[in-house]
Amino acid sequence: MNDTSFFKTIWFQPRRTVGQLLERNDERLPWFLIIAASVVSGLVTPIFSSDEMNVSIVGVLLGSLTIGVLIGIIGWWITSGLYYLVGNKMLGGIGTYKETRAATAYSTIPVTMTGAVVYVLSLVILRGNLYTDPAFLNAGASIWTGLAALLFGIASIWSFVTLVNAIRVVHHVSGWRAFWTVVLPTILFYGFLFFLFFLLLIPLIFFFGIMG
Repeated sequence: MNDTSFFKTIWFQPRRTVGQLLERNDERLPWFLIIAASVVSGLVTPIFSSDEMNVSIVGVLLGSLTIGVLIGIIGWWITSGLYYLVGNKMLGGIGTYKETRAATAYSTIPVTMTGAVVYVLSLVILRGNLYTDPAFLNAGASIWTGLAALLFGIASIWSFVTLVNAIRVVHHVSGWRAFWTVVLPTILFYGFLFFLFFLLLIPLIFFFGIMG
């Protein structure tokens, strides 16, 4: 595998490609991929949001390069840690946290590549209406926005599939265990938020009940 062929092979041979990338042990590549994914996500996501009406293109760019990158890096470390804990400690995996972090970064390639293409085409097609509420776009622009959202959504699903395969390679587990390694942290995270919500809600109900 040459220096850049993984951008192509990861689409159709994710397990083999991730294995080869892990063997290269390039510590800079995961950082580059996460930063790129954070910037692209910050640039593309507002295109589909009805709340982002007439937002400055420069403002979104600056936000993506600063806050977006910071959130992306923090999220990468946290989610990778959760995948490591579930895969290694709960489901019998053997991968390290460093390998899990790298695998998580490699899985972003499909959605980042698609997002970059979507952003460039959206700049050409929508021009000054790039971050205008889709409800105020003409028919042609609205069709493109819908198509772009579909493409980005499909790429996101494919990145999820790539992530499951990457976790499978890193931790040497079955496909189902790799799947639950990715899904369980999400369930646990939202379950914790749900529990925290009710933990805070009960004292409030009691307090306002007394006040009433």
